[in-house]
Amino acid sequence: MDYKEVVIKVCNATKKYGSKTVIDSVSLSLYKGEIHCILGAKGAGKTTLMKMLSGVVSADDGFFEIDNRIMNNFNLEKAINSGIKSIYSDHCLMQEMSVSENIFISNYTSNKLGFLSYRKLKKDTFEIFEQMGIDIDPNTLVVNLNNFEKLLVQIARVYVSQSKIILMDDIFLYLDTSQKVKMFKLIKSFSKKGMGVIYFTNSIEDAFEIADTISVMRDGKLHSTRSRKEFSVEIIIQELLGCDITSIEGCLNLIRGEENPMSFLKLVEASETNDNIMEYLNAAISYINENLEEDLSPQLVADKVHLSSGYLMMLFRNFLGTSIMEYTYKMRIHKSKELLKDKSLKIYQVAQRVGIANSQYFSVLFKKETSMSPKEYRNAYSA
Repeated sequence: MDYKEVVIKVCNATKKYGSKTVIDSVSLSLYKGEIHCILGAKGAGKTTLMKMLSGVVSADDGFFEIDNRIMNNFNLEKAINSGIKSIYSDHCLMQEMSVSENIFISNYTSNKLGFLSYRKLKKDTFEIFEQMGIDIDPNTLVVNLNNFEKLLVQIARVYVSQSKIILMDDIFLYLDTSQKVKMFKLIKSFSKKGMGVIYFTNSIEDAFEIADTISVMRDGKLHSTRSRKEFSVEIIIQELLGCDITSIEGCLNLIRGEENPMSFLKLVEASETNDNIMEYLNAAISYINENLEEDLSPQLVADKVHLSSGYLMMLFRNFLGTSIMEYTYKMRIHKSKELLKDKSLKIYQVAQRVGIANSQYFSVLFKKETSMSPKEYRNAYSA
C-alpha cells in the first residue's frame, strides 16, 4: 500500500519522571491504513508512549499533529475526539454487563419509548460478529468469557466505532497459534478499512507477521524506523539490544530450532547482560564440577546460576554440543578415573563418591565413556 495521508504525527515527544527521562524526543508518523509496530524490550518506554498517544499521560515537551492540526497539551478528551481507541491485553471491559452492552457502550440505541433496545443491541451485535467471523452469544455476560473472547469483544467495540487510530498493547502475548492467526486477520481488516494501527510489542515474530512499518525502541528512544521488508532479524536484534554482532550471533544460537525463533522475550532472557552470556555457562560448569557427588538436575543447576533451565540447556547444547546431564555424567566418569587408582576403594564406593548410587549403572556409563569396565580400567592402570 502506498501510504499518503498522515493520521497522526508525534514530534519530539518527551516525558520525565523526576530526573529520569522515560520518553526521549520521540518522533513518528502513522499513515492511514498503516500497521506500525513499536518493538522494544521491557523498560524501553513502550507503555509510556502508548499512554501519551491515548491522552492518559501528558508530554513534558513536544507536540502531536492530527489531521494537520497541531495539538499541544494533548489529553484523554482530545484523544477520544480525534478518533483514537486503545485495546489492552488486560481487557478493559464491564464484567457484569453483556457482550452487546460492552460493544455499544458508547452508542446505545433507544426504542420508541426512550428505553434501551436490547433486541436491537443483540441484532446489531450479531451483524458485527458475522462481518468479523466471531461466534459469541451477544447476551453472555463478559465475566463468563475466556481471555481470547474478551479480546474479541474489545476488537468488536473498536470495529463499530469507526476509529481513525487504534493503539494495541501486546494483545497477542498469551494467544495460541490459531488465535493469533484470527487476530492478525481482524487487525489487517482494520487496515483495509483505512484505520491506522500502532501495535506495541516485544515479539519480533509478531512484528514481522503483521507490521507494514517497524520502529525499534530502546531506553526511551526510537532508534530505527523502516518498512518491515527492510529489516532483518539480525538488524532488529542489534537495535533492540544495542550490542555487537558477536553477541547477536550468540543469542541466535540460543534459540535455534525453537518453535518461535524470533521471540524477543527469549532473546532477552537468554542474553541477560547482552554481551556476557557465556558467564552463565561457565558458572554452571563450575557448579557441576564442584558438586559431582550431589544429586544434580538441570533445574537445580539452572537455579544456582539464576537462569531458566530451558535456556541453560540451550547453552550447553549450542556451545558444548551436549546436554547438562550428559556433561555431568561425563565429568563424574572423569573424576572416577582418579579414584579407581586407589585400590583401597571398592567399585561401588567410587560410584557413590561421584554421585552415582547404582554401581551397575556406573559400570555401564564408565564403559560407554572409556570402552572398558571400571575393573578393566583399574587393572590396565596397575599394569
